[in-house]
Amino acid sequence: MRMIWPIEAIEWVWDWAHESGRYVLPNNIAIPTEFGCVEIEAGYMFDGASWAPNGPHNEVMVAACVHDWLYAAKKFADGKPCTRKQADSVLYELMRKAGVTVFTCMLYYRAVRTVGWIPWNYYARLLQNGYTTTFFLSPSEWTFNGWEMSNAHRKDDQNAGHS
Repeated sequence: MRMIWPIEAIEWVWDWAHESGRYVLPNNIAIPTEFGCVEIEAGYMFDGASWAPNGPHNEVMVAACVHDWLYAAKKFADGKPCTRKQADSVLYELMRKAGVTVFTCMLYYRAVRTVGWIPWNYYARLLQNGYTTTFFLSPSEWTFNGWEMSNAHRKDDQNAGHS
């Protein structure tokens, strides 16, 4: 997988909102963290940050994507189990790497430490009962509002030598 730093993925994570109210990761990402690498395939659907005061194009969403993945998959790329505390720490770490203030990072961290047990336990019950906790949208189903604009923007970036 191509290594992508959090700040690079922000616009793509947000540009392709699916009609279900979830967001779709349009390209594969591999992000190193303090506890292990997190690899997520294109098409991963996630609900994003519950509270994003700066609007959709902000540095919080990549961290939220990775956090949602760790809560649902409960493991790192190498198969090593991920604890809830590690997932919450990764949220904090990636927000800081993206330049978010310590104060804002602590607000998010304390929020997930306080109420994150609800989705964490929900996903654990689903996994115990054999259900899938990570959902992907096939590229053939990527028919979002704003798709043409996003796709054109991506082609412009590629032509300009950006990846």
